[in-house]
Amino acid sequence: MEPLQGRQRCCRHCSPHQDLGEANSDDSSVASLVKRCFQVTAFFSVSHPCIMSETGTVTSKVMSTDEWVQRWDERAIGFHKDTIHPLLEKHLLVMVNGKTNIRIFFPLCGKALDMKWLADQGHTVIGVEAAQKAVEEFFEEQKVPFTTQSVPAINGKLFQSEDKKLNIYCCDFYNFSKDIAGQVDGIWDRGALVAINNEDREKYATILKGLMAPGCRYLLSALQYDETKYAGPPHHLSDDAVQQLYGDKYSIEMIDDVDALESRHSQWGIDWLREKVFLITPK
Repeated sequence: MEPLQGRQRCCRHCSPHQDLGEANSDDSSVASLVKRCFQVTAFFSVSHPCIMSETGTVTSKVMSTDEWVQRWDERAIGFHKDTIHPLLEKHLLVMVNGKTNIRIFFPLCGKALDMKWLADQGHTVIGVEAAQKAVEEFFEEQKVPFTTQSVPAINGKLFQSEDKKLNIYCCDFYNFSKDIAGQVDGIWDRGALVAINNEDREKYATILKGLMAPGCRYLLSALQYDETKYAGPPHHLSDDAVQQLYGDKYSIEMIDDVDALESRHSQWGIDWLREKVFLITPK
């Protein structure tokens, strides 16, 4: 948890009158406050304790790679879906565009079930994930035999199924490039661009642009909500932000827009949430 100053609170679930500065004289009070915050945030799968000033401004905590790895260690993985993502299932034909056995990239893949689902259809999946626990759990839970090998160029490892249809690189995402695994024909970006720190978006997009082969079809899932009420992650990703990142050399088409609000999201302090899918293709 970030140190709190003045009359700030660590998240929306904690009282602004119950700040750590007031609690320092009572260790049990500090422990109670911290325990309460993390119990509530874990239950509702809130991404992290936001920082909120007494003026009501929410700011997003900058997350390091180590902190994301720690979330896997602590099982704070409310972002993981235990089903095939319905929007990927709905728009898969848009991505494959009549082709078979294509190469599909999953940035910040976690242990997404979608990867096995696509590999079972004959596609080759390339994922990148920083948390080794997530990668190991993916292969174990999907009951897929795998091998591992060191990849010094990325200071990481490659976890690969025996049929080489599933390939997950365990490393810092920003160490990855087309030089490691070649270019891809499709990208499924769910919970990745919206998860990274906002100041890293250009660097992230540059890596994905390098991975896109001619004719690549990139499906981007973007979340949109009232940023004044919740700062993320997952971060609000506007239409304009998508255009700014990719509009220079890529055509962008919004192909879906659905109401994604669930009861748990009320704990973020928001009352609406849209999930949009953009199709991004080279011009």
